[in-house]
Amino acid sequence: MRILEVCDVFSPESGGVASVVHKLSSKLSELGHDVLIYTTDHMENQNFINSLSPKVKVVSCKTFYRFGGINIAPSTFLKAKKLAKNFDVIHFHSYTSLLNIPLVYYAIKFGTPMIIDVHGNLPMSDNGGFKFLFHRIFGNRMLKHSSLFISETESGKDEYLLLGAPENKIKILHPGFDVSDMKELPRPGNFRKAYNLETSQRIIFFLGRLHKIKGVDFLIEVFIELAKRREDVILVLAGPDDGFKNEIEKLIFKENLQDRIVFPGFMNLEQKKQGLVDADVFVQPSRYEQGIALTTIEALMCSTPIIATSGNGASEDIKRMRAGKLIPFGDVKAFADEIDKTLTDPKTSEEYTKNGKAYIEKNLAIEKTALVFEQLLQEVIRENKVIK
Repeated sequence: MRILEVCDVFSPESGGVASVVHKLSSKLSELGHDVLIYTTDHMENQNFINSLSPKVKVVSCKTFYRFGGINIAPSTFLKAKKLAKNFDVIHFHSYTSLLNIPLVYYAIKFGTPMIIDVHGNLPMSDNGGFKFLFHRIFGNRMLKHSSLFISETESGKDEYLLLGAPENKIKILHPGFDVSDMKELPRPGNFRKAYNLETSQRIIFFLGRLHKIKGVDFLIEVFIELAKRREDVILVLAGPDDGFKNEIEKLIFKENLQDRIVFPGFMNLEQKKQGLVDADVFVQPSRYEQGIALTTIEALMCSTPIIATSGNGASEDIKRMRAGKLIPFGDVKAFADEIDKTLTDPKTSEEYTKNGKAYIEKNLAIEKTALVFEQLLQEVIRENKVIK
């Protein structure tokens, strides 16, 4: 197969989607398929590109401006025709992307089948905002002509249905995780040493983009409550700023907690492992998450107990795996109580982390999920030829 993987930003600093595209593309290439990743040069990371399977190619469009989370890359209008014509299937990992507009046009023109697999990037969490506007103007056409819609959870499936996707074309499938990345873990202590943290201090670890949708402001409220009870807690907010750090810092300074918050910024895989091994609790306080975050999987693979918000797609996965404690978003006291309980008696979470790790190894390994994706792509191509 000739597979075109479309990802608006292909950089580890952009979040988990780029990592999914990286791993899936490499595995499909190793299975013998011709894979090209089509992206923009926003946050381009050459080391990340070089770490792909050798036969995977990357074509990036120069970004001249970024507005409302959209990369303005005019060369996409020049490259789209050739790409849509020369590939057997187009696999979209971004929804509100300028890359999609000409590519969808030519895919329809040449009869190239399209798959939408956007990892929670549908506009349902942005009703009335820029994403929703993009959907109304451009997205409807993309949805109407796509052959398959991939969701990670039932919540994601519901979003597709609300946007008008046919239920019989929606498939629930996790993108997979490279278990080998977490086989060798560092010895404890490196993260604490790097940030001058005492062994007696208890680390509450958040890892993700600093964005409102991730619920970091709610987490600060939880930490304020917890800090009133315990002198030994430290909150780590690891990850790149996505326009929300100033708001977070205002909350922190207002409560005079700046000495108890650590901002490591973006962390590569080795740095993440060092942090997660030293962490006492991992938290996922999201307002909205279509599926379990890659970082939460990494935490479980490090045997770090997790506490997350309920009522979103991520909680479906955590509940299915029986892998952590779930607290309603906005319930500050309950979330603080659960962290306090876990720190006081870590054994209460041991079974959860064991369950999660075992489930990931058995069901989410990329070697297995890549085979399912391969089969789905082949089926879409066959069905498209029959229709033609």
